[in-house]
Amino acid sequence: MKRLAGDERGATAIEYALLVAILGIGVITAASGLKNQIYNTLNGIANAMDNTAG
Repeated sequence: MKRLAGDERGATAIEYALLVAILGIGVITAASGLKNQIYNTLNGIANAMDNTAG
């Protein structure tokens, strides 16, 4: 029982899993914000090209 109580490998794995989950949420949140910004930028460029050509 003492051997199991002193073994921290499981706790370390859980800490890494939580870290990866939090980073994943951050990446998804950032990608969502960038998606809208990129869309708006490209849409503006397309509109400017349409106005110039038409």
